[in-house]
Amino acid sequence: MATREDFIKKYATADVDGRMEIILKNYSRFIQMVDGYEECLSIIIRNERDYNRKKHKSDLGIRVQTSTLSDTTAQIAIENVTIQEAIRSGDIETALKGADDYEKHAVEIRTLCHMREDYRILSNQFHFLDESDGRIFNDYISKKRSLATIASDEGVAYETIRWRIRQTRQTLKFHAKEFLECKYRHD
Repeated sequence: MATREDFIKKYATADVDGRMEIILKNYSRFIQMVDGYEECLSIIIRNERDYNRKKHKSDLGIRVQTSTLSDTTAQIAIENVTIQEAIRSGDIETALKGADDYEKHAVEIRTLCHMREDYRILSNQFHFLDESDGRIFNDYISKKRSLATIASDEGVAYETIRWRIRQTRQTLKFHAKEFLECKYRHD
């Protein structure tokens, strides 16, 4: 089983074709994977911040009652939202203020932003497909219908649908590649 770092590292080091393959292979759950990674990363960053704050205050981890009134639950919730929004928008400075592993997390944040953008670029290419091919491919790649079900519903042979899916995939990648190469030209 791949770790979360493997998932990000594989995407970050892949070329345009490799990135498209990762998206297409995981299309039905790709955005959920990115969302989950972002949420986990924000928790890690918040915990690093908490640890560093306590360390800075020479806190040994023992809570002592103080007279100041504060709502720590609200503070944690606000900090979580702030970190998550900063990660999603690519605001590395805000997201990583007070965190450890700055460079590692910065690469993760940049990669997550690229993943969302690349997914949108690839998904937008569906609009340029023939309506029938786009519907069939979307149902297949989103795992709404199997090849056998699509073939039966369309009244054509299984091999015909398999060929159409393969051709549509190639067309989609061809159009997306132009945009993605332009995007990454200066990286």
